[in-house]
Amino acid sequence: RHISWKEVSFCEIVETNESAQWQGANITFNHERRFSVCGRNGLHLTTKDGRKYFIGSSKLRELEKALRKVCI
Repeated sequence: RHISWKEVSFCEIVETNESAQWQGANITFNHERRFSVCGRNGLHLTTKDGRKYFIGSSKLRELEKALRKVCI
């Protein structure tokens, strides 16, 4: 699914400590759609129509740098 930045109302980088990542692998928060292969680290997005997405990433610093380039 393609999500345009115009559709995004909120985004944040989520970094969960190591032990918490392995608790409840099937848990989602606020009915989010989750795309992840690396636990609870990644990008959390909320669209203007209220849908929530979580996109997992094992390279949070690189993801943060890329987002800063796009959002500034």
